[in-house]
Amino acid sequence: MTLPKFLRFFSFGSALISALAGHVSYAETTKMSAAARPIAIFSSTDSSGLNIAGPLQQALGALFEDTKAFKAKLVQDSLAGFSEVELEKAFRKYDTEVISFLYLEQQRISVFLFDAYRKGQFIVSTQPVSITSANSVTQAMIETQFRRAFNTMMEQYNIGRFQPLPSTQQAEADARKEPPKELTREEKARLLFKELAALQEGPIYVGVNLGMARFAAKNSAASVVNIGGFAGARLSDSFRVELGASVFSYLLLQMDWKYRVPFGEHYLSMYLDGSIGQVAAVVTQNRGFNSANLKTGQFLFGPGISFEVPLLGASIRGEIRWLFGQANILMGTYGVSYSL
Repeated sequence: MTLPKFLRFFSFGSALISALAGHVSYAETTKMSAAARPIAIFSSTDSSGLNIAGPLQQALGALFEDTKAFKAKLVQDSLAGFSEVELEKAFRKYDTEVISFLYLEQQRISVFLFDAYRKGQFIVSTQPVSITSANSVTQAMIETQFRRAFNTMMEQYNIGRFQPLPSTQQAEADARKEPPKELTREEKARLLFKELAALQEGPIYVGVNLGMARFAAKNSAASVVNIGGFAGARLSDSFRVELGASVFSYLLLQMDWKYRVPFGEHYLSMYLDGSIGQVAAVVTQNRGFNSANLKTGQFLFGPGISFEVPLLGASIRGEIRWLFGQANILMGTYGVSYSL
């Protein structure tokens, strides 16, 4: 006749305790050595579905007492967390020097040990098991793997091979880190711009600008809005060349050579410019300035200065250019360029 499931597990657990303890009943009084240390055997955890946490806890206590090195007591409690604070509370609450418990899963069985004199450290020994169903489990398999895990744990305990608690490892890692330096607002802004400026710029770029143009010749002058576009190539870190067009009262085609001034900061670049331009067409007539003073086809030359602030693959820029020829043209613009 087949026993009900809960009776079969009760019999299984009782047999397990007897086998693991070497036939020494946990209820019997065992003569302890003078060096025996108090150990609290916390409640075992059984997530395998066998429901033998109680028998496993008793068997673990019996194994510890059988070593004659420990005086075990069963505790119906569990650790609130793997931290020095929670362990210290448990040691004080149960007036013990050592804590141990067992964890059974469908794939493994693990024995844990914590020592009050090895703060921030613990021992864990794990052995594989295979529990697919209650009918697939044998007492011999559980007994063998349980004893192997316990013996390995005791070997590590005897030679003092403890490992840091996870919380202790994190605390040590944090302690090794240098304390963060307090940055001023200026330093934070500089750091941000350096990080943004670190983005790789392409060799070819295009852009647009907007500003004002003032032109004068033969005692007449005018100022109008200037709109332009350009395309450029970076020849090296220091030199680049641009071709562009500016539209104000005239259509001015131009070529610019730019030399990057050595500058300590990477988030701002300054350039000295040399420009050559040609008047391609007259766009509008301006009151106060005779368009005959600046004829189509005329060339103009002059210097300039510009700056750029790299930002997310693009650059914000500003320019001042002064061209000389049949007339004088002063142009001030700001704009944006984008790397291709």
